[in-house]
Amino acid sequence: MQEHNRKSFMPKLKMRPSEYMQRNIYITTSGVPWAPAVLLAQSVLGVDRVLYAMDYPYQFQIEEVTMTDNFPLSDTDKKKLFQTNAEKLFSL
Repeated sequence: MQEHNRKSFMPKLKMRPSEYMQRNIYITTSGVPWAPAVLLAQSVLGVDRVLYAMDYPYQFQIEEVTMTDNFPLSDTDKKKLFQTNAEKLFSL
């Protein structure tokens, strides 16, 4: 990782910015039942960092569940999206 024109008072990063994101950021699919967006988020953050969500009662689109269930994901990754990622994050 190259550091150009870094101010002397700024500490050096121990990891790349993307690695900090992969360790500290979670996102949900709320309002975006679109496979390309969800798959991109999973490819950037990792499949363990993206959770299914619906903003009920403000958003209630039952077909969104079916759309999301039809994403080209393995059964293991679908279970993470719909269930186990939330269980781990919220210690359920």
